[in-house]
Amino acid sequence: MKKHLVLFARAPRYGKIKSRLARDAGKLAALQFYRQNLALMLRQLSRGSWEFTVSVTSADDCHHPVFNGHRVIVQPTGDIGERMRQTLSN
Repeated sequence: MKKHLVLFARAPRYGKIKSRLARDAGKLAALQFYRQNLALMLRQLSRGSWEFTVSVTSADDCHHPVFNGHRVIVQPTGDIGERMRQTLSN
């Protein structure tokens, strides 16, 4: 049986991520924080002994350069539990 790992993520876009952090640290600092951590996670998780997939929130996010070289799918609709269930059942 092949192992799978799915990372639920958003493309790093200014003003669109880490809104609570951005309130205190600023939008640029929030973007830099997210971009650095996402890049680190992508590098580390893609090296495992599993099939690695990134599940993004919109079709536009699929084409963001940060995800180049990775298998990317669009998240289904619904709350987080429903999105996880649907993603893992495919």
